[in-house]
Amino acid sequence: MLRLFKQSTERGEENMNEADPDHYSNLPMEPWDFIQQNKLDFFEGNVVKYICRWKNKGGVTDLRKAITYIEKIIEGEDSNE
Repeated sequence: MLRLFKQSTERGEENMNEADPDHYSNLPMEPWDFIQQNKLDFFEGNVVKYICRWKNKGGVTDLRKAITYIEKIIEGEDSNE
């Protein structure tokens, strides 16, 4: 995936960072950088993403999406018991 991103930017296609909307601009760190640095899985990463942006983008809808991913994490933990 990273290789595809690098190749697309080398060909002059739109850089994903330039296309990032303003709903992350007030944060000290991009959510995907935090997610990667902390080695979060898909569900955990989406919780972080939706919690970080809910006030500036999706409102309560984003909070509900975060809850959905938290519930998936809980389901996975319950199935491991």
